[in-house]
Amino acid sequence: MSTRSAIIIEEANGKSKGIYCHHDSYISHHKPILLGCYATEELVRQLVGLGSISILGPIIGEKCDFQSRPGEQCLAYGRDRSETGKHVKPFEGNDWLEVASQIGHDGHVYVFRVATQSWWYEGESSGAINGNPRGREKFVPLADVASESDWTRSERRVSQ
Repeated sequence: MSTRSAIIIEEANGKSKGIYCHHDSYISHHKPILLGCYATEELVRQLVGLGSISILGPIIGEKCDFQSRPGEQCLAYGRDRSETGKHVKPFEGNDWLEVASQIGHDGHVYVFRVATQSWWYEGESSGAINGNPRGREKFVPLADVASESDWTRSERRVSQ
């Protein structure tokens, strides 16, 4: 089972571009990678420039066989699987909420804000309802979001 997310860059004027990520989108996976490996605007632009990805890795990497990615690189649909269509290019919109609504995700939305040069998060841990972002009132700095283990998160869903 996959946990999907939207990874978005928000320009200072609000316009945004984003990509879909198919696997391991829990905070426990994405938070250390985004904060540690994609902490600059330049690196985030390279990441979003890949188009949608199967999995987020700590390095952008180079074209590879989709079935056997080297090391921990990102695995991109267009670059590594030679797909065409809507997932090859980033989704665009007037703001991050518009972009997030175009991307299938499970309530995990990661936004790099150019104005603050920082990652922000909207999702289950910050109050998204049924995977739907609610906007800035629940938009929090990613660094402030506590990371739960994937096991704890899965256990809680089963008990609800």
